[in-house]
Amino acid sequence: MKWRKRFGVIILVLFLLTAGAALAKSVSAAGKIPAGSTVGGVEVGGMDLSEAQRLLAEKAAEWKREGRLVVSFSGDDLVIPNENVVFDIRQTMENVKQRMERPWYKFFGKGEEFHIPFVVEIQMEKEELAGWPPAVDAEKTLALAEEQAGVLGDKTIRAVMNEKAETKTVASARWDVPEEFFLEKWVNKLNGLEIGPKEKFSFNENLMKKVPAANAKEGSYLATMMYTLFLETNVEILERHPHRTFPDYAEPGIDAYVDESLQKDFIVYNPNDFSYTLRAELSGPKLTLSLLSVEQPAVYEWETEKEVLPFRTVYRYSKDLHPGEEITVQKGQNGARIIVNRLWKTPDGETLKTERISRDYYPPVPEIILRPASDLNETSGEEAEPAGEPQGNGGPEGNQAPEAEGTGGETGTSAPEGNETADQAPDGKTGDAAGEEPLYEDPNYVK
Repeated sequence: MKWRKRFGVIILVLFLLTAGAALAKSVSAAGKIPAGSTVGGVEVGGMDLSEAQRLLAEKAAEWKREGRLVVSFSGDDLVIPNENVVFDIRQTMENVKQRMERPWYKFFGKGEEFHIPFVVEIQMEKEELAGWPPAVDAEKTLALAEEQAGVLGDKTIRAVMNEKAETKTVASARWDVPEEFFLEKWVNKLNGLEIGPKEKFSFNENLMKKVPAANAKEGSYLATMMYTLFLETNVEILERHPHRTFPDYAEPGIDAYVDESLQKDFIVYNPNDFSYTLRAELSGPKLTLSLLSVEQPAVYEWETEKEVLPFRTVYRYSKDLHPGEEITVQKGQNGARIIVNRLWKTPDGETLKTERISRDYYPPVPEIILRPASDLNETSGEEAEPAGEPQGNGGPEGNQAPEAEGTGGETGTSAPEGNETADQAPDGKTGDAAGEEPLYEDPNYVK
């Protein structure tokens, strides 16, 4: 009898253990998903599993139909084809079931709501990823894209930068240094200067205020050199002023005038997810300035459209000259209207788009000739300008460009319409001529 009682106790214990284990894994009462629960942002609370599965499959398919998943990298788009985005609905539902399970002691209680993402895998072959820029960390970017798809989020994501991406020289220039310039102090500040991602760079703030005895002429030379480098990138030119007349060291239209006292600055903005670093090397009469960064998302080139504006000849008269004498007081210089465009190209040379960078007006400098006063009555066939008419570049008055021209130079988003002519000093002289005597007076004035 005793062995029968013991056997019965053993059977009862085994039964209770088995039942307890089963109850410990318990599922939700009536098989309903707890109210308020979501999967990938889709409300599934109160549904049974089959209803939820159908709804989730529909929402995932709808999200894919709305457009392609795009990775944004420095203005360029890296497309992930829809067929590469795989929603694993079966595994997603398994995760739902696991969240519905609760301990046996809560079997008759209310289930707790939950919020989980879809299970998503983006399947990209190595050949497909080979076309992505080396600066992009493909593995981390795809993981971020899977997270975004898992919540049916926005279909544009920012690329994750590869911290180990190799830097290279993306633009470089080597120029002769004018004899009167002393650039060692500038080179020390320029070398290693970094413009970080999404950062602005102001020439006046970063250099003019920090370089000892900085002056506008040397600053403008370096700002011009930097401008030529940035034109070979997608860096945005926010503020830039042309010289009043063509500087000897630069191509017309590819120049930048700076003067802190006149609030003439050169400002750029780096729209990329990577930085640019400047390298400056002074070797004798040559300065080499380079721009280092990761491989660019496109090839950038610049081009100019130029219209030459011929100069006029203006005559002045003096009692001190004998008949037949003639002195050239100022040589004439042609002016120009110049448009600068930046071309975005593929490595194969195909133009993707053309970007207008600037439209500059350089007024012609008149040629001024001094003649004897005795010739004044013999100029019936020559042009005699009325006193006070604007003469172009160096006169004490009337230094503005013709009103129809608008601005002396329009560059970037910071140049307001109706801006003053390029680089006019407060006393009426130009940036290059400020502090010098005017080159001519009224054309009919007799000394």
